[in-house]
Amino acid sequence: MWGYQPFGFFEAGHLNEAGSLTFKVRTEISGFGNRPSGSEAATKLRNLMRDFPDRRILIDFEGVDTPSASFLDEFLAKLVKEEGPTMMLTRFQLVNMNEFVHQTADAVIMQRMSTSHS
Repeated sequence: MWGYQPFGFFEAGHLNEAGSLTFKVRTEISGFGNRPSGSEAATKLRNLMRDFPDRRILIDFEGVDTPSASFLDEFLAKLVKEEGPTMMLTRFQLVNMNEFVHQTADAVIMQRMSTSHS
């Protein structure tokens, strides 16, 4: 109301030493095997994006070894489709992705970008 933005516990827990935000997928979500958990992760990520529009966000996949394609579609691919690939390159940094996560994320993002469904 007077220009003061409350700083919540959720947001404070994501700030790192570099001044960017870290979204640790493993600690944010209890499971990685379905669309509802991917949607939950996406909602939390969008909240950070909205609350900190000028900060870079590191999406940390440490400890997330075998997420389902449907989880990654809901969590990442829909976001890339909605916001555009340039946003993904400039706003986010994906870290600690094993080869399985990397390949699956690439596949679902490519599939989502090549189709017209949302």
